[in-house]
Amino acid sequence: MDGIDSILGPTDVASVVRSLLALGIVLYMAGALLSCFAGYLLFRVQLAIGGLLAGAMLGAFLVGLLVPGAPVILMVIAAVVCALPLAYFGYRYYQILLAVQVFATVAMAFVVFVAGAGMATANISDNALPAAPVSAWVFGVLFGLCFAVLAYMFARHLVVISTGLWGGFVTTACVLALLALDGVYDPIGLIGSPAVAVWMLIAAGIAWLVLAAGGIAVQYRTAGWLKAKFGSDADDEKTPAATRPPHRSTPPARKCRPAVA
Repeated sequence: MDGIDSILGPTDVASVVRSLLALGIVLYMAGALLSCFAGYLLFRVQLAIGGLLAGAMLGAFLVGLLVPGAPVILMVIAAVVCALPLAYFGYRYYQILLAVQVFATVAMAFVVFVAGAGMATANISDNALPAAPVSAWVFGVLFGLCFAVLAYMFARHLVVISTGLWGGFVTTACVLALLALDGVYDPIGLIGSPAVAVWMLIAAGIAWLVLAAGGIAVQYRTAGWLKAKFGSDADDEKTPAATRPPHRSTPPARKCRPAVA
């Protein structure tokens, strides 16, 4: 175990720090694995829990605002009444919340990028920072709306693929961190055995792709089960067969006219 001992020295403190680091890495890796193989379900459950908490706080706040000195039981009832619909909305219509999040992220990222570019090129004097122009906000809103529409249309695919890739990447990174902690792998400057370190990075990249592909496949099966169990999502395509009458395997019999003498 030369990795951390080379930094802290072979002391009891180094042993305790190594154990704590290993525990934190293992816990983080467990969360990454859950994200890789169950990110779609966890994302919807997370939104449901957020809606539950937001609804409870909203109900209690409204009762306290509209009815001063209201009893606790009334606040609890209002919290439950507001929490359950918001929890259902967060789980069932997660596409809307995802689209709102993508819109805010893209719009603000564009505005911050334009403002940062202006700061880099402008002469800043008297501690006055240049503000983002109106055109940056307009284009930021337009770009945000475009990406929000795409996120709404392909919400399930976006959540499944992004959580699968991210979960697989973090899992492989945690494995490398555990190996580095144990002194098997040296990520700092590839000291010692550069060829071994490079091959370990290549193996980690292959493991990431395999793990991400497996997680994405499992998540699509989970998404199909949720669709069959609780109904279709808003981003599912409408099948023409569901709107037209059932197909007849045999053509209808023709009516024969009586022969005219």
